[in-house]
Amino acid sequence: MPGLQAHSKKLKNLLAGIDCNITGDIKQINITGLSSDSRKVQPGDLFAAIKGFSFDGHDFLEQAVVAGSSALLVNKGWQNKTTERFTSQVPLIEVDDTKIAIGDIAATFYNHPDRQLSVIGITGTNGKTTTSFLVEALLKACGKKPGVIGTVNYRYNDRNGNCIEMEAPFTTPESPTLFALLREMADEGITDVVMEVSSHALAQERLAGMSFNVAVFTNLSREHLDFHRDMNHYYTSKKRLFTDYIKPEGQIVIMLDKTPLHDGERNWGEQLKEELDFFYHNRIGSPTIVTCGLNKSCNIHSLKFKNDIKGIRAEVISPLGNLHLVTPLVGEFNLRNILCAIGIGIMHREVLGCIQEGIENVKTVPGRLERVFLPETPNNDTTASADKLPAVFIDYAHTPDALRNVLNALRQLNPKRLICIFGCGGDRDQGKRILMGEIAATLSDIVLATSDN
Repeated sequence: MPGLQAHSKKLKNLLAGIDCNITGDIKQINITGLSSDSRKVQPGDLFAAIKGFSFDGHDFLEQAVVAGSSALLVNKGWQNKTTERFTSQVPLIEVDDTKIAIGDIAATFYNHPDRQLSVIGITGTNGKTTTSFLVEALLKACGKKPGVIGTVNYRYNDRNGNCIEMEAPFTTPESPTLFALLREMADEGITDVVMEVSSHALAQERLAGMSFNVAVFTNLSREHLDFHRDMNHYYTSKKRLFTDYIKPEGQIVIMLDKTPLHDGERNWGEQLKEELDFFYHNRIGSPTIVTCGLNKSCNIHSLKFKNDIKGIRAEVISPLGNLHLVTPLVGEFNLRNILCAIGIGIMHREVLGCIQEGIENVKTVPGRLERVFLPETPNNDTTASADKLPAVFIDYAHTPDALRNVLNALRQLNPKRLICIFGCGGDRDQGKRILMGEIAATLSDIVLATSDN
């Protein structure tokens, strides 16, 4: 990851304000890097031992010391024998939670890049990636220089106009990597960063030390229950973006529409709105909340729209005026993503003209109801022969709600036959396989179920 080097700070300065117990002399120690992976430790690093889902970093302290770590960050109460074993070699810093402490330390180490940038965080089960692409495009149309941190990749254009793209091992990276990337973007003149924020990142404190200008909720449906145990825990993790990480003068965008799998399922958007209204009631400097959806009670809504194989045409009502949008994106759920993006643009204080231009510039989003063509059939071929070919779409849908949204969207196009090929691989949440199979069988004419994605 570029930007991880060329920084050096006194360890004592990095620990200012951190509640910790220090064993060893840290006065003259310079830290030149941060790491929570013992396999990637470089000489001069501060190594943070993090207890994860599958592994515990405290089991790899020796490897970190051998690799040249200048100090170790561990949880308070970690084995005394470990303390005695390593403090003669490197200082040991004990904290209540290394996940939180390394985030605060990383923010200081990289000079708080989030304070130089306008950071937009998007969370939800579905729609994060499409919404991030839409927001990236509208920011460009409005004259900004955006960077994106998300599921597809991490990307931005440097000062020379070169597109810098990095593989995304996590939707939301660990805090040392996150702050290094934000520092790099800020140094390259990026003005705004659009981040997909995962529930795992929120639950695992990967955002410690961060603050967001705009926080967005797209929706909530069954996903990651192997990790979160139940929907309430899943929702509570998401909610933290809007209570723990939003700036006092920040903006919040909430999609109020629900797309339930079963009768009686909660409208999580409405619940979030009600709880945030109560949470911020009478607080000084509370964030501003705007709602979006297909219902006219929402601040941003669309009552008149047409959805067919060629895309969406919609009239959107907003506090700044009306928009008449034409986009090749297909499906009612994509209209919801568009409404979220418009809400972000408005809360970001952009003008309607460039918001519309940016959204209409997005012709497709990789793997998100992305129409694909045969090599000999150009995407813009509108001849009668092209119309007779099957319309083929690829979608990343890996949750019951996402699969239902996709198949419902294609059903609304009135196809003669709808063939669905889907998989639900892995052993993480086997309960959703039954739901996805039922949805595919109900909404498709033919289903081909695979053993993996």
